[in-house]
Amino acid sequence: MKKRISYVCILTTALVFSLMEIVLKLASNQVTGLNGIQISFWRFVIAVACFLPFMMQQIKRQKISFTGKDWCNFILLGFVFVVCCMSMYQISCKLEPAAIAAIIFSCNPVFVLLFSKLILHKRLTGIEKGTLFFALVGMVLVVSPHELLSQLNNWQGILISISGSALFGLYTVLSKRYLNENPGTNGFIISGMSFLCGLVELWIVIGLTHISVISNFFKAIPSLQMFSSVPVISNLNAANVGILLFIGVVITAVGYGCYFYAVENAGSFPASSSFFIKSILSPILAVIILHEQMKLTVIIGIILVIIGLALPFVFKKKEA
Repeated sequence: MKKRISYVCILTTALVFSLMEIVLKLASNQVTGLNGIQISFWRFVIAVACFLPFMMQQIKRQKISFTGKDWCNFILLGFVFVVCCMSMYQISCKLEPAAIAAIIFSCNPVFVLLFSKLILHKRLTGIEKGTLFFALVGMVLVVSPHELLSQLNNWQGILISISGSALFGLYTVLSKRYLNENPGTNGFIISGMSFLCGLVELWIVIGLTHISVISNFFKAIPSLQMFSSVPVISNLNAANVGILLFIGVVITAVGYGCYFYAVENAGSFPASSSFFIKSILSPILAVIILHEQMKLTVIIGIILVIIGLALPFVFKKKEA
């Protein structure tokens, strides 16, 4: 039963994550006045508020008490994901076209496999290799090789995008390791606690950006200017609060809640396949909502991604 729910969660994660760039594009006039790091701060404030009641209920019911080692894990996870990974994601969305940033970020299952081998000592199967091959080739075609290569001159954006994708892969594997070592916990608890710790860390970082020396340093670097004197309350208004609530509740709370339920019950690699599905849904939703044209290379790429995703299920069925 949990396996079936996990697959529903994977599809839900893929759907809400696929909406991210489209929502930001549709709401671009509303979010123009918001700093990218400010958006990250408020999305996790909202997400933590959503997670907190469920998390506290489960902690109380299961009589869980956290040790110093647990808090160190939560602090590390919060720093890796909220402070580093999501900040890099915001910067990459600013420096790169949304499609480029989304596709590179969707490649994080590659890093999940790499870190799973290094940290969890998991062996990469032939089916997983085949899935990666078809899915990665498909995702490149979804972007279009010509468009992807034309962006390589912006090495800062590409490097930041890849780093963000790698950090999310690391966060996924570290979370899975913690779940393996602490069977009494679950995806909601680890997400809520890491988000909470990461939010506090991000708030401290935001405070540091108002120190003149630090502010001037980031202001002098075009790609990192959003780290200069990051506002918290300024620029919030009735026009952009709605989009922040959607990003915080649907994209972050629902998306990551479903994602870590899948990580816990299906494994880190199957859960990460939601990002492969995202590469299918994003162009389709763009056609439906934004009326964008779908190129032949995009259609071919989608087919290859579907083939890659189908491999584990086809071979599993044959083995059964």
